[in-house]
Amino acid sequence: MKTKNEKFKHIFNITPEDSLSDADKAQLFQRIVHSANKRHRQRVLVRVGAIAAAACLLICFKLFYPIDKVIPTELDIERIASISQTFNRNKDSLQLISVDPRSEKHAISFLKVKERSDILDLLSPNNSAESLKYNTVFVPYGKRQEFTLPDQSKVWLNAGSYLTYSRDMLGKPREVYLNGEGYFDVAHNGTSFIVKTKHAAVKVLGTTFNVSSYEEDKKMAIELITGKVELSSPHFKNITMAPGQFIAYDLQQHKMLVDNKADGNEILWTKKQLVLDRLSTKDLIKKLERIYNVTIHADRSVLENTTVYSGRINLDVSILTSLSNIYELKDYTITRVEKEVWIKNN
Repeated sequence: MKTKNEKFKHIFNITPEDSLSDADKAQLFQRIVHSANKRHRQRVLVRVGAIAAAACLLICFKLFYPIDKVIPTELDIERIASISQTFNRNKDSLQLISVDPRSEKHAISFLKVKERSDILDLLSPNNSAESLKYNTVFVPYGKRQEFTLPDQSKVWLNAGSYLTYSRDMLGKPREVYLNGEGYFDVAHNGTSFIVKTKHAAVKVLGTTFNVSSYEEDKKMAIELITGKVELSSPHFKNITMAPGQFIAYDLQQHKMLVDNKADGNEILWTKKQLVLDRLSTKDLIKKLERIYNVTIHADRSVLENTTVYSGRINLDVSILTSLSNIYELKDYTITRVEKEVWIKNN
């Protein structure tokens, strides 16, 4: 009887000459294995390529559509302050800038001091900006102004200062951002009060203190009048200040000056007086420009003068009178045209 193999050979007319040798069979098997492996590698490469393409799409999506734009997160008050300040187009007016930091919607109100009161009450919300959560108050050069914040704290702002705060300051830690100089009388309500600046933060519960931290200045200074504050900064270790203590920090030379017997000179600007303590000519001119809202042009010989100034200036007089009290009239000619002042050496 014929076996199955013999039947297949007969059907397909396979002769002994057509049969594969053992070597040919081995070679054929190797080609089959190689072909199978190649198809497997191709499938793997296709999968890897698909994964890589998906990853690229995800990265591109994140670059062009950042997550924080799709799902907004709470912005820190420094960023909110920066956004608010960009909306100030009129640097000569006392104003309140209200913003929604997520959408950058904003409203601007020009503030007027009441006839019988020097204090502006910020307790009442701006009805034209009820949906806007944060306010920034701006005091132009040439002015000083006292305000009452929503938590009943009081703050004096010096010329050219911005203060950003939340309209809802009750029942939560209170946080404000200062670009400029402010004297704070913080209301005690059991929650902390934090004054942030570009270079440091002052944390208090209830106290009075002065902070000078204009973002364009090379120095920041804090004087504590009453209570206790904690001063923190990336520039130095945390410091707990005691009443009567004054701290100044040079941001360029990274040097700190501590005076443990401060006498309140730093807050005399609220009483229209300026105390000078070894102030250079350039720094003196910068202070007077802010206080009087003028631009002072001085001869090179004046600016290069190495004299330092100490004493007290009455700010309740004109800029020409203030400068005349500083410079000997026989040596200098001082003139003013509108908001331009010139100091020339005779």
